[in-house]
Amino acid sequence: MADEGIFKILLADDQPIIRQRLKSLILTCIDSANISEAEDTPSTLAMTREVKPHVIILDISMPGGGGFRAIKTIKQQQPTPVVIVLTNYPYPQYRQRCLENGADYFLDKSSDFERIPELLQKIRNEGSSLHLTNQTA
Repeated sequence: MADEGIFKILLADDQPIIRQRLKSLILTCIDSANISEAEDTPSTLAMTREVKPHVIILDISMPGGGGFRAIKTIKQQQPTPVVIVLTNYPYPQYRQRCLENGADYFLDKSSDFERIPELLQKIRNEGSSLHLTNQTA
């Protein structure tokens, strides 16, 4: 496979400024990253099937369907990507629902944003170039 060494990341957020900030943050710490973007739930699910990302950074509040349902669908894909929920709604009940639906991590945009590079490095280091080991939050 031509892109075996490429770490594939899908940024799924309806706000372009958040996707751009994430992309900039990731590119400063991850070499050989292929970053795709989606702005709503249908495009997130389509990109998941098409790109087969290793990691999806997902906002649970996007147009076109609920993020909770999207997590369940994403986690049925093979190979199964690591799902990092990054949200402005860090409520315990949302966290619980995300984790029950298969999210691997649940982060608050206002306080955990800067943890993304370290978390991605950890995920990349723990997995192979094609299949990553999911870590529970």
